[in-house]
Amino acid sequence: MNASGVEGFSVVVTDLTERKQSESALRKTSEELLEKNAALEAFSHTISHDIRAPLRAMQGFVQILLEDYGGKLEPEAKSYLDRIESSATRLDRLIHDVLAYSKLSHDQNEVAAFDLDHMVRETVETYPNLRDAHIEIATSSAQVKGHKVALGQCVSNLLGNALKFVPPGRVPQVKVWSQTIKRRLRLWVQDNGIGILPEDQVRIFDVFSRLDTAQAYEGTGLGLSMVKNAVEKMGGQVGVESEIGQGSRFWIELACA
Repeated sequence: MNASGVEGFSVVVTDLTERKQSESALRKTSEELLEKNAALEAFSHTISHDIRAPLRAMQGFVQILLEDYGGKLEPEAKSYLDRIESSATRLDRLIHDVLAYSKLSHDQNEVAAFDLDHMVRETVETYPNLRDAHIEIATSSAQVKGHKVALGQCVSNLLGNALKFVPPGRVPQVKVWSQTIKRRLRLWVQDNGIGILPEDQVRIFDVFSRLDTAQAYEGTGLGLSMVKNAVEKMGGQVGVESEIGQGSRFWIELACA
């Protein structure tokens, strides 16, 4: 109250001009980044297509040489052709995996509910190498929240690895099951492969991670990193339990729908 007995009040004036300018600049920067990412993704797909075309031509011509003239070639010359074909196949697989990883990194599909049991069985039926393998499936029909394409990629990568990293002469045995843990569903994929050292069980999910124990097996080191990236984008978790020579048990955990 002032000296004249009239209750006073104060007015605070805040200049929002600078704040609005900052917000406008931030929106502009975000839009520019989105445009650049879209352009970069389109460019990478174009370049990859242009690279894969001559790779497939190399593979085709090498195959023709081996089929038509393989019996006439010296063993050393034939081994050179085999190496060319193997290297071309590895490079083609690497390009494919890099594109798949990039797509999962930028994928913004809407989260939906999926029957995990149906997805696992559908994946096994889709891929010939999985269909002909011994895979025991005991998953529940509970639904989980996720992105269909990304989740399908996770399942196929885990099943593919379970068949791939098995010592020569050992018949692959794969078991898939699920369990519900506090409104979350955990999918397990167990194999009888070479196993993973305790100190490697964290970095195996890193991009381009290739363990010393797995150097004799084909791969690009992107499969498990794609699984981790995709599952975490869906609000889930990944993990592994393993012993050298005793196989591994990989799991992914997602929220129940």
